[in-house]
Amino acid sequence: MWGPQCDKPCSCGNNSSCDPKSGGTSGFFCPSTHPCQNGGVFQTPQGSCSCPPGWMGTICSLPCPEGFHGPNCSQECRCHNGGLCDRFTGQCRCAPGYTGDRCREECPVGRFGQDCAETCDCAPDARCFPANGACLCEHGFTGDRCTDRLCPDGFYGLSCQAPCTCDREHSLSCHPMNGECSCLPGWAGLHCNESCPQDTHGPGCQEHCLCLHGGVCQATSGLCQCAPGYTGPHCASLCPPPRRPRRFLPQAAGETGPQGRLHILNAGIPQDIPWPPGPRSQAPGLSCGQAPPGLCNVTTSVSPPSPGCGPAAGWNSQPQ
Repeated sequence: MWGPQCDKPCSCGNNSSCDPKSGGTSGFFCPSTHPCQNGGVFQTPQGSCSCPPGWMGTICSLPCPEGFHGPNCSQECRCHNGGLCDRFTGQCRCAPGYTGDRCREECPVGRFGQDCAETCDCAPDARCFPANGACLCEHGFTGDRCTDRLCPDGFYGLSCQAPCTCDREHSLSCHPMNGECSCLPGWAGLHCNESCPQDTHGPGCQEHCLCLHGGVCQATSGLCQCAPGYTGPHCASLCPPPRRPRRFLPQAAGETGPQGRLHILNAGIPQDIPWPPGPRSQAPGLSCGQAPPGLCNVTTSVSPPSPGCGPAAGWNSQPQ
């Protein structure tokens, strides 16, 4: 209360008292000592709020306008090509088709969209727009993916009257504008009539073979055909050692054959193994013969020869 008779009520807020003589207050009806919003800090000497990143205004109630970030929205964003920055951290969110910390770089070839996360689906010689993935066709092609020739198959030129000179069996087609031949894998040359030289493969023989240790690659696929004794996609590994022996059984019951030796050619390496007499003989080292064709080269023979004992004279083998 205030006044000569102390009969006038004070109008101060926040449980504050007024001047007993004049009824005056300090500040606007004694507002709260902590008026700052959104995590702002009240600076007592200045009587103002210091706003956290992303906020501004007298009591930190206003979000940063576009293009600004940081405490009190005092820092200017530095995103390029239409990128927007986070008002709290300043990190750029790039527009579709751009990437990088400041959105300066276009999407790499073959990618498009937001954060360059999408894969282009255009023909190899077409251009993919980095923003939306639309295909820009080179001259002579059309269609959503730029795969349709403007000229009929077998012709090229501005009026589509020049006949293509590509080998039909070994080419895809000729370019509809300049007549250049597109060769199938395994073939090259102006007319796609030249097979790939050794150690090359693929369309136009542009790829180098990666076969080791004398392996030969297929000109169409690049797959390696390994030399005897080697295996693996690039023929880099030796054939594994024999895992289990095989039993050689005589075709006629009771035939044993004389004392001798078993001659084995395993991966090009000759081996002699004693061959004991008896109805069942153990011949170690032949399990490589169970491997898929092309991995190992194993041949066998029995010495001295005996009727009913050689592989060609009635002997058969089966796993132990």
